[in-house]
Amino acid sequence: MKNSFAVWVSELLKEMTEEEKFTNTVYLLSYYPIVFHICAAAFAVIELIAILAGNLVCIIFFAVCVLLTEFCVWMCRRHKVVIEGDVLHLTPMIGRSRTVRFSDLTSFKEIPKIGVKLYVRTKKVCTVSCDCVGYKEFLQMLKNRVI
Repeated sequence: MKNSFAVWVSELLKEMTEEEKFTNTVYLLSYYPIVFHICAAAFAVIELIAILAGNLVCIIFFAVCVLLTEFCVWMCRRHKVVIEGDVLHLTPMIGRSRTVRFSDLTSFKEIPKIGVKLYVRTKKVCTVSCDCVGYKEFLQMLKNRVI
């Protein structure tokens, strides 16, 4: 029974990633929020059990876990880079959105298994995760346009 569920989940995730192609937006894969929602649901079920048991510490702990997990969902959906010609609209997971031109970018630093950090002069503007859809195309675009 466990094996069939794991196979079903892996097939579902594979189908979801195959459908997502790079257009002009670099964003996180859509299964990240799904995984976080599943975790939040598990925390909520455990919290219900704690409510039935009357354990106040567990109720508070799992309520905080549900809220933090849903915050992670919001952050994953927020993180994106929209490319419109020579303009990048950067929206990090945490922080304010920015608009930067390719010509304003002075450098970038690729960090394996993390992503690419974008710099204007010496100030880091944003980090784009390597788990994003369109990351390779975006990195190639950076290599072609940023000196």
